[in-house]
Amino acid sequence: MTRLLHEVLVPTDFSPRSLDVARYAVAVARLFHSKLTLLHVSAPVNLVWGGVWSPDAIDELMRRQKEENYTRLNSLLPDNAHGVGVQRLVVEGDPAQVIAEYAAAQRVDLIMMPTRGCSAFRRFLLGSVTAKVLHDVSCPVWTSSHVNDDHSARFVKPKVIACAIDSNPEGDAILRWASELAGTCMRE
Repeated sequence: MTRLLHEVLVPTDFSPRSLDVARYAVAVARLFHSKLTLLHVSAPVNLVWGGVWSPDAIDELMRRQKEENYTRLNSLLPDNAHGVGVQRLVVEGDPAQVIAEYAAAQRVDLIMMPTRGCSAFRRFLLGSVTAKVLHDVSCPVWTSSHVNDDHSARFVKPKVIACAIDSNPEGDAILRWASELAGTCMRE
């Protein structure tokens, strides 16, 4: 049997909702025998500080920040992550752009990330990393604004898969993928 999900990508900003999604991602990766990639994207250092700090001080700050983010990634996963292959990445850049570029370059099969749960008006004014990722990637994206039930994360095998699509070739591909996902869940 071929693996439907070779790699599951979990972008994280270390928020409580990101931590909740990571629990679900472990369960999904375990169910599908997938590699799990945790990705944190740091904003670039503001070069305005260059007038105040020396280049060496800025480099040291960036090194410490990256080290701290790797430490946070290492503590992100729940205890039940044993046996799941995990890759941890810290990258600097625009979060939505980095996530989309990584997903395309690595041929990620599923991105799992939270939404902020803010109103449509606020998203319109401020933008949303999740909304940008949904628009810019070609792989499925699993989102949720309220996932905090640890019991559900341990028993993630879906019973119902809802798939919203347009009637176009892209929608047809998404429907085929969802159908294959449903079939795999029935067999596992």
